[in-house]
Amino acid sequence: MAEPQAVTVCRLNADDWPTYRAIRLAMLEESPMAFGGTHAEATSFDEQLWRQRLADNVVLVALVGRSAVGSAMYSAFGLSALGDCARDGMWVDPGFRA
Repeated sequence: MAEPQAVTVCRLNADDWPTYRAIRLAMLEESPMAFGGTHAEATSFDEQLWRQRLADNVVLVALVGRSAVGSAMYSAFGLSALGDCARDGMWVDPGFRA
């Protein structure tokens, strides 16, 4: 059995866009049918778009050490009731799934 590893969960902000980009690309590469968009499309996004996504949504990332191993995004986009949000995507690196 593998040694348990400490997991830290934090919210990403616009300055964390490289971390978000890396985990989003990993998500799309490993599970291409599970998320809106494609890996090829996401690789073409510029820094401004990645920053805007983090400004417009709540993106939580699970870290083991300095490695991002999971992510969940919550968004109010398209919802009408104040305070409502929807989980738009959740993913865990296969190497860390139980």
